[in-house]
Amino acid sequence: MFEKKGIDYWASRELTLTRRRLALQNSLTDVELAAGTALLDAESDEVSIGASLDLLERAHAEIRALDVAIRAARSRRLESIRSKRAAEAKALRRDAASKREEAQSISKKTAELLAEISGLQGVNYPLSLLSQNPATGIWDCPRGPQLENEAGNLESRAADLERAEVRRDGMLDLENVADLDQVVRAVLEFEADGPTAADVLAWLEAVLRRAPQIADHQIDCCRLVWKDRMIDTDQSCLQVNSLMRMRTSQITGEEIPDGRTAEFRAA
Repeated sequence: MFEKKGIDYWASRELTLTRRRLALQNSLTDVELAAGTALLDAESDEVSIGASLDLLERAHAEIRALDVAIRAARSRRLESIRSKRAAEAKALRRDAASKREEAQSISKKTAELLAEISGLQGVNYPLSLLSQNPATGIWDCPRGPQLENEAGNLESRAADLERAEVRRDGMLDLENVADLDQVVRAVLEFEADGPTAADVLAWLEAVLRRAPQIADHQIDCCRLVWKDRMIDTDQSCLQVNSLMRMRTSQITGEEIPDGRTAEFRAA
């Protein structure tokens, strides 16, 4: 069942399927061009391009199937995020229950001991006596109430996880980028309903188209920001420190690095 597979698995599947779709789309363009050229250069209008048409039909059908698979991979990735959060919430509630049980056990034993002391001394010692340190006058938190507080915090965190929707906004800072697929995987493995693999690849392609010199340099950082699943091209950039230029300081007149020249955007 897909629920047993993690976020990283479905992220990898979406990237693989998207790469396959892009390659098929590119080959489709070549087949269409070849078929059109064959018709144009044919000496007779009776020339057959049936083989090319069959290939085009199969390619279009595969693209449609890939689109369905990509949507399914994204849906299952979101289910994996929700399942992971549900498991985390369950673990938090289990820890909270354990702490409450321990707190109740301490309270019961403490009450029995105080009752015994009260009987011996002929004085009623209430449980509230343990909330104050008589020697210093400093209010401490005994183990029992402390466990109750910890349990309450755990239950609150569990409730937050259970109520939270999968975010459609996010920001990712990825350092020392070895290859572009690393960026795509990082976005898809982010616990959010963010951009698609195709969107991220298209953004990266747009950045490289505007600054092709990046291909020969190490990408030191990739900052990707998205809002409602759409990439914010103003805030998103690739940072390449080896391409940073110098500028003259208006204060000292000295040459200093201009960090802005190391940032490259899609627009």
